[in-house]
Amino acid sequence: MEKIKLKQKLMKITNSKKRSLAISIVGIALIFALFASPLFAVLPPQYIYGSITVNSNPSGATISLVTPDGMYVGSTQTTPYTFTNITPGWSTISLSLGGYQNWTTQVYVNAGENEYVYGSLTPAYNPNATGSITVTSQPAGAIVQLITPAGLFVGPSIKTPYTFTNVPVGISSVTFSMNGHHDWSSNIKVQAGQNTNVNAVLTPIESKGSIYITSSPSGATIGVDGQWWGTFRTTPNTVMDLTPGHHVVQLSMEGYQMWSTTVDVSAGGTTYVQATLLPEDMHGALSITSDPLGATVSIETPHGMYVGEVIRTPYLLDRVDIGYSTITFYKDGYEPLTKRVYVKADGVTFVDAELKPILFK
Repeated sequence: MEKIKLKQKLMKITNSKKRSLAISIVGIALIFALFASPLFAVLPPQYIYGSITVNSNPSGATISLVTPDGMYVGSTQTTPYTFTNITPGWSTISLSLGGYQNWTTQVYVNAGENEYVYGSLTPAYNPNATGSITVTSQPAGAIVQLITPAGLFVGPSIKTPYTFTNVPVGISSVTFSMNGHHDWSSNIKVQAGQNTNVNAVLTPIESKGSIYITSSPSGATIGVDGQWWGTFRTTPNTVMDLTPGHHVVQLSMEGYQMWSTTVDVSAGGTTYVQATLLPEDMHGALSITSDPLGATVSIETPHGMYVGEVIRTPYLLDRVDIGYSTITFYKDGYEPLTKRVYVKADGVTFVDAELKPILFK
């Protein structure tokens, strides 16, 4: 009887340990499943693959696609179109369209991203397919040069308006030229059986120039090449429509000395002149001498030639206009000599000339 009771007790202990072991195994399994399951989760396709959007000009081109997995197999697609579920890596896109050259490129596809491909198709040259180009210009009468896909148009000189016929399909270049105007050029797309109109508005080449004149003080009347406009044109102002070359600018203002200068004007350009006017009571003096003495002197001041008694060296001339004066010395038996000096206000400018004898052979 005691043996039976001991045996039953041992069986209870054994069954209890088995249940504990089973519970432990199940718990470990649940913990493993909880932490390890993300490692084996399947990512959505949009995070594994990429996509390619293909467009072209003109649209409607047939698309050929080769991915890292091989040639795309499916229904024929034309632009615009987006391919999805593309394996990451390099893919090759080819476009074909009747009347145009084939177009190919490669694109790298990243997982989870969309790549954009745009193909600008070039018309294919077909010598049997032609159109026409009508050229006009403003003004009319411009000479036209035409370069087609077959080469330069050779023939008599063509002037606008004119229509070129039997022009090969594709891109042609047309250039307009006319005397006194800038050239005008453009690329023209010619389509089979169609006429393309080209109108060129030619821009004249500037043949005149201008002078912009300012002064201190402002309000001086302006003269150019001896032509004066009185109070209708005072500084600051622009004198326009001047022929290219040298021009003499003069300014006059009551209470101030006459001012003048010579400037160069270029075609289509503007020359800038700034003048500082001096009050009438501001003058300088010239002390003129020579070796030998007794030379006759002519003087040109900023406002013209000195007119008065004959000057012989040595001589002191006062009330000389401020600015550059030109003094020329003459004496029988000696070479003439010219000097240019700047006369300052309220001062004496000294001019000394050493004359050279004329050597007779």
